[in-house]
Amino acid sequence: MLGKDTVDLQTLRVLVVDDDVPVRTAVVSMLRELGVTTITTADNAHAALEMVERNCPFELVITDVVMPGVNGIAMTQLLQQICPRLPIVLMTGYAEKLDEVIQGGILALMKPFTIDMLRRVIEDALIIK
Repeated sequence: MLGKDTVDLQTLRVLVVDDDVPVRTAVVSMLRELGVTTITTADNAHAALEMVERNCPFELVITDVVMPGVNGIAMTQLLQQICPRLPIVLMTGYAEKLDEVIQGGILALMKPFTIDMLRRVIEDALIIK
């Protein structure tokens, strides 16, 4: 990060977690268009948790809410125990899940979203933390 209200997306290390390959690919593509160069992906919560447990090597996690096994909300709770200051953004296509996310105080994106919406939520997540 650069300053209080400025975020350097080029140096940001992001983990994208989504079991849906086309969605995961689209999010990675948007991040690259925003200038993010260090992007790691996982197709489930277990893989993502393993990666984060290795010294919390990320500065942001963007994850789907609805995934088989451990869902994004449960994963977020586990991530917050492992790395409490790690900013997390949850993505969902289900309005009822969005209410659950917002009540937990986590930033969220409603699918489908635009690249500008993604940029804004990333900036908000990084400035808040």
